[in-house]
Amino acid sequence: MHDVALFTSQLFLQPGAYHELYEELPELRDRLAAAGSVLGTDLAAALLGTDEALLNQGTVARPIIVAMSLALYGQRPAPHRAPGLLSGLSLGQITAACAAGMMSFRDAIRMCAYMARIEEDRFGTTTYGTYFFHDIDLRTLEGMLADVADEGHTLHPCAVTADRQMIVTGDFPGLERLARDVARHDPRALGLKVPYSPPAHCALMADVGRRMRAEWTYLDPVGDPRTPLICNLSAELLRTSAEVHDALVDQYIRPVQWADVVRRAAGEGSRALLLPGPGHFIAKSLPSTTGADFSRVDQLLGADAAAVAR
Repeated sequence: MHDVALFTSQLFLQPGAYHELYEELPELRDRLAAAGSVLGTDLAAALLGTDEALLNQGTVARPIIVAMSLALYGQRPAPHRAPGLLSGLSLGQITAACAAGMMSFRDAIRMCAYMARIEEDRFGTTTYGTYFFHDIDLRTLEGMLADVADEGHTLHPCAVTADRQMIVTGDFPGLERLARDVARHDPRALGLKVPYSPPAHCALMADVGRRMRAEWTYLDPVGDPRTPLICNLSAELLRTSAEVHDALVDQYIRPVQWADVVRRAAGEGSRALLLPGPGHFIAKSLPSTTGADFSRVDQLLGADAAAVAR
């Protein structure tokens, strides 16, 4: 039986929410200190401080989330000693690549911060963002999206996170219009603005993707992953460093198919699922994904694993 570990994407970090975890988990303190040294930034001070905007800047939040996720992964309890598959949602794929040994921790921190910087260079003064839509038929949502885009708005699907969940990126007036249309179509459906989120995983990112492919260099040796990664774009297994690197760059410009990743994990025989890292988004999406048949789901948030009800 293969176990699988799935790593979280960038998410909103609440100031003060992780003080206890920081105190109880030495590996988190060590990881944050190491990551801060790489970037020349006091990440621990940002995590423990009260400045919400600072904490959720991409160049701060992303390294913190990677460090936290890997620290929690490092203290996983039995029976999760060596998961047979890894994957990550957006930012989480960088974490997964590091956990699999494809790249060093230093390069993982550098990569996530570099991505955030070049996104800020491209979109820092624009009115683009993302919305999370849920409890709606995705074909219906895609039709509504196309109708709003035909009126001159820029909208793109950027991630399918469950059978009735999609993240959409584009200009805020178009996203707001789409959210109103969705609410009128089905009062149970909802579109929510994602805080601190630039565009992602779509054609809007073409220039950013090209810059990443042309400019990025690893400082440390890369290697084939010790554990295969499930590609978050195609749900295919990635077994070489070249495949992993290409997928990390390609996810800039292609929608993430997260529901397919979860189904692929289950289809490979995975029954025990490990979710190391902050937030509950992946766990909460599982019941809305057909084929996500796991007998055990553990969300690692502190020194012990907490079983997620299935």
